[in-house]
Amino acid sequence: MKKQILEFMTFLVISFGLFVSSASAYSLQDLYETLVNENRCVFCDLIGADLMGADLTSIDLSYADLSYADLSYANLTGVNLSYANLTGVNLSYTDLSNVDLDYAIFCHTTMPDQSFNNDDC
Repeated sequence: MKKQILEFMTFLVISFGLFVSSASAYSLQDLYETLVNENRCVFCDLIGADLMGADLTSIDLSYADLSYADLSYANLTGVNLSYANLTGVNLSYTDLSNVDLDYAIFCHTTMPDQSFNNDDC
């Protein structure tokens, strides 16, 4: 039941994000400006984004679709990843101190210790 609710919520979030967010199809400059200068990227489409080693401290990425993104070696201290889709994300060696992961979706997600989290597959 939990998985069905999460799948439905993810569908709604992604569908809603397509209409609300101006974040799809980022150029590298747009991505940098939004993440670092605005300190948020809510409902963003960051599928496959290469954020290896990025300092994303305290950025709001709630409801973001980070599927298959590379966040290895990134500093995610204080980041809001609530309701984010982390399917296939590489979190190897990242700092997840004080990260809000409430209702985040984990499927084939590589965790900081290089274990895999498949809780929501």
